[in-house]
Amino acid sequence: MADLKTEEEQVEELRKWWKENGRSVIAGLVIGIGIIFAWQGWQQYRTSQAEQASATYRQLRQAVVAGHAEAADTLYQRLHDDFGGTPYVSFGALDLARMKVDADKLGEARGYLDWAKDNAPDEGLKQIARLRLVRVLLALGDLDVATRVVEASGAAAFDAEMSALRGDLALAKGDTAAARAAYKKALEGDVANPAFIRMKLNDLAPSS
Repeated sequence: MADLKTEEEQVEELRKWWKENGRSVIAGLVIGIGIIFAWQGWQQYRTSQAEQASATYRQLRQAVVAGHAEAADTLYQRLHDDFGGTPYVSFGALDLARMKVDADKLGEARGYLDWAKDNAPDEGLKQIARLRLVRVLLALGDLDVATRVVEASGAAAFDAEMSALRGDLALAKGDTAAARAAYKKALEGDVANPAFIRMKLNDLAPSS
C-alpha cells in the first residue's frame, strides 16, 4: 500500500507540475519545431537561389561566347537584380567587361569592373577586377584614377601583376626609371607573363 501511495503521490506531483508548466513546455516545443522548419526552409531557399543564379550565369556565358551583347546585358541585369547575394554577379560583371573591351566600349567595361572591385564577395575576385580596371583606365588615359586603384590594392598574391601595371603607369607618365624598377620587381615575383614583361623592360633605354 505504501508503494501504491507513493506512486499516486508521484502521479499527483506530475499532474500538478504539468498543470503549472504544460503550456510552457508545449510553447517551447512549438517554437523549437518552428525554428527547425524555418531553418530547413531557409536552406532550401538558398539552394534554390544558388541553382537559379548558376543557370542564369550559364546562359549569360553562352550569350557572351556567341557575341549576343543585348542578351548578355539582359541576363546580367537579371543576375544583379534577383541574385545579388551570389558570386555569380561578379563573374558576370567580369565577363561583360571583357565583352565590352572586345567591342571597344571601354566606358561600359569600366562600369562593370568598378562595380566588381567594390562588391565581389571574394578578395581574389576584387583583385582581378582591379587589375582589369587599371588596364581599361590606362587605355582611356585616366592615369590618376588608375594610380589610385593600383595603390589601393592589398592581396599579396597579386603583387607581381600590380608591379607590372605600375610599370605601365610610370611609362605612360614618361617616367622610364620608375617603369624599369616596377618591371624588374614584377619579374622577381610570380608575374603571369614574364616574357612579355621582359620585352617591355628590354624596350626601355638602359639607365645611365
